[in-house]
Amino acid sequence: MKSVTKKYIAALILILGGAGVATKLIAVAPPPMSSCTVSSGVIADSNTDICLVEPENYKITMYEVGLCKSAPGEPTTSAAVDLSNCSAIFKSAQGQEISVVTGAATSLPTSMITPPPVGAYTHGYVINSPTFKVSGVFTFESARTPRYAGSGTGVGTKCWTKTGTIFSYASGRTDMPFDCGTTAPASVGEITASVNSFLGTSAVSDYASNDSVGTTKAFLVTSDSKLASSASADTLGSGATAVSKVFGIVPLPVNVSGGSQTIDIGFGKSQGAAVVPGDSLVTGVKSIYGLYSGPPSITMQVK
Repeated sequence: MKSVTKKYIAALILILGGAGVATKLIAVAPPPMSSCTVSSGVIADSNTDICLVEPENYKITMYEVGLCKSAPGEPTTSAAVDLSNCSAIFKSAQGQEISVVTGAATSLPTSMITPPPVGAYTHGYVINSPTFKVSGVFTFESARTPRYAGSGTGVGTKCWTKTGTIFSYASGRTDMPFDCGTTAPASVGEITASVNSFLGTSAVSDYASNDSVGTTKAFLVTSDSKLASSASADTLGSGATAVSKVFGIVPLPVNVSGGSQTIDIGFGKSQGAAVVPGDSLVTGVKSIYGLYSGPPSITMQVK
């Protein structure tokens, strides 16, 4: 078989919509939230807790993806991520924004792709922006209205995103970027959602992966790849300790043989938005506190 060339691999490293493929490489929030119960595109009234649903549009900015022959050195507040035993497959200093489309694939620019050296690898890693973009119209079984008038005052089975900025760790606010009504506007706004901490207090997240490959870890890192300080509410922090990127690692035992191999990278979109129900009725109508970005996930497979 022919050896893997840059041109060949560039055609095979793909961004996939939907559920993605193979091994989960990073999820920047723990996964206790479940998918919304949806029937024919309608979110059921039985969803009474926070649940995840697919948005119409989902964007992510990616900086680097690679394979490692041993576990990368984890960042601390005084030491940067150690990738000395790793090989970057994709790298973009400025970041490459990807629009994730369900069922479609997008080849990454050839100039940013480098085939990994032949050998056995034990881990994969991804470096991406802590900020994601989500937009869409969501249809509910019965009428909904924003919990707080600062978000909007519409009533109807359609709720949609409005242009605005939100954070994973945020102060109480009454102006979430969404509204509801009987008919959605022809063009909706885009929510810019930033991950500034995990569970409100930490820059580190880890949990056992559902596919039994091991423990997935995610770190919020600074511009010099050190562990970021837990940012305050509604910010990514400031100065040298500010959150700049997300670094994720997972055990990924693969053997790159030098033959024709496919390396697939997928960004999960099917759970890209979170629906947060309100805790009470508003003028007799079921309320919604907000529409957020869901826990973004990336998958990776070498085959």
